[in-house]
Amino acid sequence: MRCCVPNYAIYHAAKVLLPKVDHYKFAVELGKLDRQAGLDVGILQKLRPQAGFDPQFVQGEFEDNLELFRAEVQERGEQGRRIFRWLADTASLIVSGALPGWMKRPAV
Repeated sequence: MRCCVPNYAIYHAAKVLLPKVDHYKFAVELGKLDRQAGLDVGILQKLRPQAGFDPQFVQGEFEDNLELFRAEVQERGEQGRRIFRWLADTASLIVSGALPGWMKRPAV
């Protein structure tokens, strides 16, 4: 079951707002636009490779509790979807030219 918006989808949506950002500084630069989004993306960037490639991750981080792990992944997936929607909506405003005057594209 796929529950998460992939990090790369969030990253590419953010490229409209942060055209010069790279994968390594993505969460930090996104945090300059929205602090919580930056923190959440930072967690997603760590969770995905650890959960996908470290066989001891669930045992170590979640004390072998698969239900707790499932709940965490589900919550992080929801956060990823909210961030993606926010980025996509904001990017759409930029592309359409309908962005309010007070909201400028950051010069990163």
